[in-house]
Amino acid sequence: MTTTTLAPSSTAPTTTLTLSSVVSGSTPELEGYDEEQVRLMEERCILVNEKDEAYGEDSKKTCHLMTNINAGLLHRAFSVFLFRPSDGRLLLQKRADEKITFPGMWTNTCCSHPLSIRAELVEEGQKGVRAAAIRKLPHELGIPASQLKSDDFTFLTRIHYLAPSDGLWGEHEIDYILFCTLDVDLDINPNEVSDARYVSKAELEAMFVDDSNSFTPWFRLIARDLLFPWWDEMLAKSEAEGKGVVRAVYDRLSPLGSQILPPKTADITSPDLGPLESALEGASAVVSLAGVLVGSKKKMVEVQQEGAERVARTAKKVGAGRLVLVSAIGADKGGVTAYWRTKAAAEETFLQTDPTATIIRPSIIFGPGDSFFTRFATLAKWLPFLPVFGGGITRFQPVYAGDVARAVEICCRDDPEVVKQVGGKIVEAGGPDGELQTHFRSVRNSLGLTILDPQVSGVADEPAQSSPTGRRLILSLPFWLGTTQAFFLEKLPETIFTLTRDQVTQLRSDNIVSPVPPLNALSFDKLLAAFPSSLPSSQPGNAGLTSVHKVLPRYLGPAKGVEQGKRTHGRGSAVDQLGDVQRTTRRAEEMKGKGQ
Repeated sequence: MTTTTLAPSSTAPTTTLTLSSVVSGSTPELEGYDEEQVRLMEERCILVNEKDEAYGEDSKKTCHLMTNINAGLLHRAFSVFLFRPSDGRLLLQKRADEKITFPGMWTNTCCSHPLSIRAELVEEGQKGVRAAAIRKLPHELGIPASQLKSDDFTFLTRIHYLAPSDGLWGEHEIDYILFCTLDVDLDINPNEVSDARYVSKAELEAMFVDDSNSFTPWFRLIARDLLFPWWDEMLAKSEAEGKGVVRAVYDRLSPLGSQILPPKTADITSPDLGPLESALEGASAVVSLAGVLVGSKKKMVEVQQEGAERVARTAKKVGAGRLVLVSAIGADKGGVTAYWRTKAAAEETFLQTDPTATIIRPSIIFGPGDSFFTRFATLAKWLPFLPVFGGGITRFQPVYAGDVARAVEICCRDDPEVVKQVGGKIVEAGGPDGELQTHFRSVRNSLGLTILDPQVSGVADEPAQSSPTGRRLILSLPFWLGTTQAFFLEKLPETIFTLTRDQVTQLRSDNIVSPVPPLNALSFDKLLAAFPSSLPSSQPGNAGLTSVHKVLPRYLGPAKGVEQGKRTHGRGSAVDQLGDVQRTTRRAEEMKGKGQ
């Protein structure tokens, strides 16, 4: 058996397989098999090339004959891994003896193929394979379709594998891996499944070493490279957040490319560069993401300026080919805040160290667990008003975390054509929603789609107006008052209520893509359009920037189905954050009473 992962591609293949090269028609291969399974072999699978580009269809029988597989015939498939929420156990199935390929073997919850029908041919957002999963889970395991939704499935990656079942049949698939955590009812179809059981990680490991059990080859492959690392992440909630998150990121990405190195800890503020050199050794690309939103000027110099300098110089020393710095819109050596000045100093160091380095300056980044929209949403739930400074006319251009990640990935490529276009460039990353005003328009129009709907949570349509219906008051405060508040609040432990004088100062300036870009600027949307990702839905010429209106309802909407991020401002639940607000308010009042 051979395995490989999909490589990014933005061009169509120059050659395709033709159906004249495969064996089909009425042949005796299916004689003696179960009648229902023979009927299912006439289903039409989606033919793809090695870049997962669909080009035709053929019968399930044709796709699984080793004669055709050896000739290069390849089709699309999916594998579902369903976990029980209460204890994290995985649902396994044992394939029925009636199955034509890999009968009587244990495997993941459900594995099958999207068919060449309209609903299952849709590639955008993996909608086709999700629809296929919703079709097959009821068929094989009797799970009611009412218990399944497309958004229940998390797409991890695709694998390309070839495995013979016997001398006649086999598999050659590009397999979409879907994970989900659901409580479901089972009524197994004995023609498809002979047994089903929930297992813990330890129990599955014991099953693997028991010679009396046999497993499908794709399940063994996925368990080794994807399943066990993901399971570790789920069970590691008791670990420190930083370690757990870093390890989880690596575990999810490591199967996608051997160049992704395991996580190591290094203090970028330390003069001892040994640990940093060890961490970066062998890296072909280094991305610096370190930043401080709340901290003293000294801390920002140590982390954002001197720390970034150590990263850049060490990366160059160990031979990293590509350097990328994630900075911020507003970075300026003559900026009025330490945050902007140290970001600009880091940019200068990166470009001096490596003239082909790339700087990415995002506006406010949003996504599950962000510290901006999530923060205001929580405040709106618990406070009688929403504060804005200076009339709330400051503009910003929120950009989705996934879109910034796409840009980072592109800039890390060592493709000479990519380096030619991104080397030495500054990319100002703004979202597609134009220039949103920070509070009046943004809070009403963006958050208003979710928990801040005026009819639900009561966001006032106009500032400084109360309402007998309990609507939230949007209260405009002068900058001088915000500065005074920040003087006290920045001295307290960081919570959802934290505000610094530098943050108030920065609110005086717009946070949008420069109307007159610098000479070495590169357009964010043009970059993403020129170099799309390897996903089938990424088409050349389409940047595909994500709107706040599309994503915010997913994680700031009603509690059911809301996505949860790894980080929340204040590092607690909404109830914890309300407590933070109350405690901070009391301490500020105490300090004021003492004349501090």
